Amino acid sequence: MKKLTDGILAIGIFLGIVTVVVFEFFTDFFGTSLSVPNEFVAAILGAAIALGGTIFTILAAKDERIEERNDRDTGLILTVFVKSQNITNNIFHFRDHIEKSYASVDAESHKNPGLFLRALAGHPEPVIFTPDEKAAFLRWKNVDLFNSVAEMDNVHNSLLRAFEKIRSRSRRIYVHHPGENGRFSRNN
Repeated sequence: MKKLTDGILAIGIFLGIVTVVVFEFFTDFFGTSLSVPNEFVAAILGAAIALGGTIFTILAAKDERIEERNDRDTGLILTVFVKSQNITNNIFHFRDHIEKSYASVDAESHKNPGLFLRALAGHPEPVIFTPDEKAAFLRWKNVDLFNSVAEMDNVHNSLLRAFEKIRSRSRRIYVHHPGENGRFSRNN
């Protein structure tokens, strides 16, 4: 914004110089002779070159800022991709763990998963998308992808909390009611 303000100030100065020079020309130099003094031509040419340089500088700075923002957004989107890949892998492992837990018991026991669903040995870290990472999709005008990503980290983190809760409850059950082979049994 500062560069834009400086450019507008430079354009204002240029127009002021041109106005003064034109006024001087018509009041002092435009007499009986219709010839234009060399100083006037030099001043107009110098002011035009300065204006052209200022406009070029403003446009180049604007293009550079856009390119820097696009590079930054590309990095943010790649970070979102990596985090999304981690979320996908974690959800796959959660699903696989649940399916194996269900397969390890007979069908009549499926009514109460708390009795057979084992806790995970280790838990992945929570994934949090920063506001800048989410906003990058909006700047690229991809609202559908923004909506897909907006709550993905919250859903993943709530699954983590659910598995942590299973682990804490399982520990209490196993400590108070150990079964054979370390599993809770209905006979205990």
